[in-house]
Amino acid sequence: MKTLNLSIVVMIPHLFSSKKEKLYRAIKSVQKAKLRSSLKLKVRILIHLDGIKNAREKKSFEKLLEKKVGPGVYCTWCEKNIGFVGGINKAINFARKNLNFDWFIILNDDAVLVENFFSWMESYFYSRDIDVVSGIIKNINGTTESFGLEYYQNGIALGNTKDNNPEYFCATCFCLSGQMIEREIKRNGYVFNPLFFIYAEDLELSLRLIKDNRKIQLIPEIIAIHEGSSSVGYLSYIQVYCSFRNWIYIILLLWDRQLIMSNIKNLIVCQLKFIKFTIVRRYYFIYPHMIKDLIKNSFQLFQMRLNYRRNLKEFNKPFKLKYLSEPPFL
Repeated sequence: MKTLNLSIVVMIPHLFSSKKEKLYRAIKSVQKAKLRSSLKLKVRILIHLDGIKNAREKKSFEKLLEKKVGPGVYCTWCEKNIGFVGGINKAINFARKNLNFDWFIILNDDAVLVENFFSWMESYFYSRDIDVVSGIIKNINGTTESFGLEYYQNGIALGNTKDNNPEYFCATCFCLSGQMIEREIKRNGYVFNPLFFIYAEDLELSLRLIKDNRKIQLIPEIIAIHEGSSSVGYLSYIQVYCSFRNWIYIILLLWDRQLIMSNIKNLIVCQLKFIKFTIVRRYYFIYPHMIKDLIKNSFQLFQMRLNYRRNLKEFNKPFKLKYLSEPPFL
């Protein structure tokens, strides 16, 4: 079994207007990890560029990229910023059509793989019953950012775990099996929920997998170093808006009716706390903006929820509510 060649795509999302030095380091870390591996791997690197003006600018960037990191890096692009979620979904669709793969790895453009990455992942990459593999992620100062359960300074703190089979994974660096990608696209038309744009998209997918009795594997090894992003400021308008709105989306999509009703008082209190928080921060239009968005997407949310109820093996399966009962920042 292990003599088979593995085909792997490493996808790195990148906002074109942000600085490029961290992106180059991320790409070089993938190349170095590949060279250190004894596995028979076919590794392709795929960059998604958001906010690029036109094909000419893309071509110019590709020439610069080849000069900085060498040839063989693929690129997808979009003129407007379609977010972390849109970029990953677009890259997945490109890879499915053009790059045959067994595993699809997502790496933040402000993170680097450790040199032993592919060696740590070896036994898991050959497994047929694992949907997602991730591991320990370190901050640049050496502290542990997550063990598959915490975001990096984005307001949604889910708590660390010592369990190698967690319920959630972290979006900084993770590996998706090709069979899981095909299954989710066949069922839902997407891997990451397109309504989310940025933040909590990994949490929504994690809950889908939990309720479908799928396996998320977390290895007790450091797999990446996260330098931290400057593309979205901490507690910026877009961060606060998307984080809180997506928290509401997760409740509407994946909490069963009994769970919602038993927590209705807490949910109402959280809304009031959030309104107070936005007033203190002088983000006066966030809550009305969020309500408008909820109304606009209400039918689509309803259809998604029905689809999840129909397809997930255990839609009412409990999960670690203590990590999710309080919204971001409160």
